[in-house]
Amino acid sequence: MNLLVDTPPKTVLIGGAEYEIRSDFRASILYELLWQDDDVPHDVKIRQSLDIYFPVVPEADIYEIFDAISWFYLCGRTEKERKLQDALDRYEDDDEVVSTSSRVYSFDFDDEYIFAAFQQQYSINLSEVEYLHWWQFRAMFKALNDSCQFVKIMGYRATKISSDMSKTEKEFLRKMKSIHALPVSAAEQRENDALADALMNGKDLSGLLE
Repeated sequence: MNLLVDTPPKTVLIGGAEYEIRSDFRASILYELLWQDDDVPHDVKIRQSLDIYFPVVPEADIYEIFDAISWFYLCGRTEKERKLQDALDRYEDDDEVVSTSSRVYSFDFDDEYIFAAFQQQYSINLSEVEYLHWWQFRAMFKALNDSCQFVKIMGYRATKISSDMSKTEKEFLRKMKSIHALPVSAAEQRENDALADALMNGKDLSGLLE
């Protein structure tokens, strides 16, 4: 699939048959937010995913359906290809390591910044645009430049505080990380609490660090 010469798909192949999938960017944003919500039970996430993406839910094997959903959500890539790309996206700039695979944004928490970024760079009002294909939205999202406040914020979140930074640089980055920190999920908070408890009370960390 090449966005320069091909029309992005509005159907997915499941069990040898084509099924219409909701291809507007809003559907995939809802899908991403759904699977990031630790308060929603797994079986509910599965049912709601089908409702989000399909006008008519396919009568097919659930694993095949979710393979198709994953392929569409990942913009034509398989999960294996995504992980490989994430590994390639990691890079080092001196001792400062930035990983684009870490979670540096939230469609929920950063909605105003994302809205402003698309308006500033592309003159697109995301609340008024009738239709924008998810794959096109993702391409534009990835190409946002650092003149946007949103991209600067993602940079603060992703940048590692390194030993060779000046005191002023470290203080500034810590402040920005604190100001723009993403909310911690209930599951992440439990993990952090367990790790803190283990460190404070000399407990075994092996199970917590796997």
